[in-house]
Amino acid sequence: MIPDGPARWHGIYPSTVLPMRPDFAPDWDAYAMHTAACGLHPGIAGVLCNGHAGENFVISAEEKRRAVAETVRVAGASRIVVA
Repeated sequence: MIPDGPARWHGIYPSTVLPMRPDFAPDWDAYAMHTAACGLHPGIAGVLCNGHAGENFVISAEEKRRAVAETVRVAGASRIVVA
């Protein structure tokens, strides 16, 4: 359950990394597994995507949108998604 009020921003927010295939295309299946591994544990408040690992600078706007959508699909029902 996602908390309301000021408490919603307290807790742990792991950052995801977007795995790439050898041709530098995002590996969406691996990303879904990685997102679940990062965010679907007790005590995790939310998940940060497109945030820090450098892939954000080399992927297209559409790939960024898809990364957010995939994060919401995997973790968004029970966790806050920060993009």
